[in-house]
Amino acid sequence: MSQSILRRLIIVAAVLVVVVQAIFPMKQQIRYGKDLAGGATLTYRVQHSASDPDKKGTLMRVIDVIRQ
Repeated sequence: MSQSILRRLIIVAAVLVVVVQAIFPMKQQIRYGKDLAGGATLTYRVQHSASDPDKKGTLMRVIDVIRQ
């Protein structure tokens, strides 16, 4: 009789685990990094001359060009 109760408790626990997984899927909770999800990182460097009076403006124009 105790084995029957134990077996039922295990089945109920398994069903609860499945229900919780269905309601809260693990994929949405875990954010995959670039190594698992795929992707790339690009790093740009802007080189400007010392005689450029508007360094910040030049940098902003470069950012706009890259975004387009």
